[in-house]
Amino acid sequence: MKNELGLKKVKKDISPDSGCNIQFTSGTTGMPKAALLKHFGFVNNGIHIGNRNGIYEARVCMQVPFFHAYGTVITVMACVSHRGTMVLPSILYNPEKSLRSIQDEECSVIYGTPTMYVDLVNKQREMKLKLKAEIAVTGGALCPPQLLIDMKNELGLKKVKLPLKL
Repeated sequence: MKNELGLKKVKKDISPDSGCNIQFTSGTTGMPKAALLKHFGFVNNGIHIGNRNGIYEARVCMQVPFFHAYGTVITVMACVSHRGTMVLPSILYNPEKSLRSIQDEECSVIYGTPTMYVDLVNKQREMKLKLKAEIAVTGGALCPPQLLIDMKNELGLKKVKLPLKL
């Protein structure tokens, strides 16, 4: 009962415009800054990113760190808002554990940076696991065309989703 009263009080103080997450910029164009993300934007972005990436009820291998916007909004919120199952291969990034998780947990979607996919492709060439993943989502850096080809050939992917920047 005490928890319910506390929840009711907190709910009155929270609105879509309330802050829910602080992200720090990298400082590439100046000093790093704290950016406060609001509930509406956080949830709305997760919903639309999940729609775009087609992850409804998917088993998603999450290799990116959760302290980054890619880890929180693009992976966690998109997965939660689309009833996805989050598969966390290891505490720290490990391509072998990621590949084993993709196989053993039958992940259909993989999230990672281009550098992570270089590692996965190289490790898969050694391990030759039977992977069923269909979609890879990448971002955070440029993705060379050859890497896209290697990802499809070595990881058996049907689609690779890249962020759009105008």
